[in-house]
Amino acid sequence: ILAISLSAKDRIAVLDIEAQGVLTHEANMITDRLVLELVNCGKYSVLERSELSSILEEHKLQLSGITSNEFLVKVGEIANVQKMVGGQVGKVGGIFSLNARIINIETAEIENIASYDTKQAIDDVLLFGVKIVVNGLIGLGKQEEESKVTPAQMTDSKDKKKENYPTQ
Repeated sequence: ILAISLSAKDRIAVLDIEAQGVLTHEANMITDRLVLELVNCGKYSVLERSELSSILEEHKLQLSGITSNEFLVKVGEIANVQKMVGGQVGKVGGIFSLNARIINIETAEIENIASYDTKQAIDDVLLFGVKIVVNGLIGLGKQEEESKVTPAQMTDSKDKKKENYPTQ
């Protein structure tokens, strides 16, 4: 007897990445790229952002500025997903930072958290940081290794910087 186990992909939803000290449209682009990278990783069935917006609107919940884990769980339950991704992108001094987390809706626990910091422009968050964060969230990249980039490497040219980050 041959038994084939088909494991269904977990359904995941991504809330708008909260803008803190950066422009809202920049945070929206980073959210779009985060969704794209999650789809491309093939590990999850990603809920379309417009569907999530409709669900939130129907339940009179706002999509942006959501930060509490309890609220993420509530939204995840309403959207009928197993996991939610939330996070922030911001600027402190001369450093841009992207932080994201995956919340397990059933247990209300943070499953994984990842971040990316750069002294370059916000562009680097979009070009390099989102992929690194997604790899960290899904367990493909080891953040400890990725964080070993020295400040001198961070200030090198973008072409050289590309070589310093894994692109798994």
